[in-house]
Amino acid sequence: MNMTMTYDGTMVMPKNYAVVTEDEMTYVDGGYEKEYHLWGIYYTFTHAETKTLINSLIAGAAGCTIGGLYVGTAVFGAYSQIIRNMDEGNGVHIKQFWNGLMLVYTA
Repeated sequence: MNMTMTYDGTMVMPKNYAVVTEDEMTYVDGGYEKEYHLWGIYYTFTHAETKTLINSLIAGAAGCTIGGLYVGTAVFGAYSQIIRNMDEGNGVHIKQFWNGLMLVYTA
């Protein structure tokens, strides 16, 4: 079945339409990805998801501070700062090796 659509006039939008941002379209297209490999796990985060990840790490740091686990505060704080520094508006890639080592780089 072949459907051809031709528009000769001005496109008319309803009064209550909403403009979708690029971040929202990226999320609709699939969100973050998680791939398992022999060496570990490979994560891909969009910019919006990276911001959510950073906020979650900061909340974890605050929880560790309240609980008196200051080493946890330092670890969560360091991870959030590293990820924030690597995100250049395009998100980040994270390689998590089975031995615990993590590499973060710009998407």
